[in-house]
Amino acid sequence: MILILTLLFTSLVSLSIINFLALKYSIYYTYLWFDMPVHILGGMSVAFGYAALPFFNIHLSNKYTTLFHYVLFVLFIGLVWEIFEYIFGISIASPLDDFVTDTFIDFVMDAIGAVLGYGIVKRISKL
Repeated sequence: MILILTLLFTSLVSLSIINFLALKYSIYYTYLWFDMPVHILGGMSVAFGYAALPFFNIHLSNKYTTLFHYVLFVLFIGLVWEIFEYIFGISIASPLDDFVTDTFIDFVMDAIGAVLGYGIVKRISKL
């Protein structure tokens, strides 16, 4: 569990630093693809958080939790994030068509991050 918590903390700190710098230096607007790896890291971070929930006495996952559960949880958090972006107008896509496309790609990247995070968690769990 300590290793999962370490991964969670490290990924969240990395994600925060990358996001801060990307916003400060307009990297999201200069390189439109840049949010893709950020969403993958975000999906991994949420997957690590999902695996760490029992540490906080929140038992949504157990040894029978599948990849489907991880992806579903990550996509739910991704949906909440996309709604947050839309409400506060911080999405990099402006027209509705671009917003839908951007949101779809963000969900795909979140799901990839969930799969990677799940794989790492399962590999660590076997140690």
